[in-house]
Amino acid sequence: MRFNPGGLSAALKAFQEVYGVPENPLPFLLKAAEKALSELELPLRPLLGQVEGERVLGLRPAGSFLALFGQEGGEEGEGLLCFAMGEAHTEVHTGRPSLFLDQGGILAASGLEAPLARKLLDRVALYLENPVLLLA
Repeated sequence: MRFNPGGLSAALKAFQEVYGVPENPLPFLLKAAEKALSELELPLRPLLGQVEGERVLGLRPAGSFLALFGQEGGEEGEGLLCFAMGEAHTEVHTGRPSLFLDQGGILAASGLEAPLARKLLDRVALYLENPVLLLA
């Protein structure tokens, strides 16, 4: 699914200017997924997706929203793996429910039934296009 990344880009730039954090969309993706999962009443929690060699991990987010910009490790958990893919991303096959954000404004989901994946993508796209809605 394609979405307009303008709102997300503006939020990333503002956070970098004010807090000095790297322009990392993963914290916004995690918060958007958390809100969407709650609204859709899905019993999944968003996890930081991380690839270590051949192994794919789902790490529980730790700390505040700002801490997510630099989080690299953490405790493994079960839930929706969230990946923010950069320009030089590799293909990731998890076999688990996953959400992928490409920096070009593309969202993808895998490991979920099609109607459910579509609803999740629609909600997450809404929050990434309008990050201020994540505050409500």
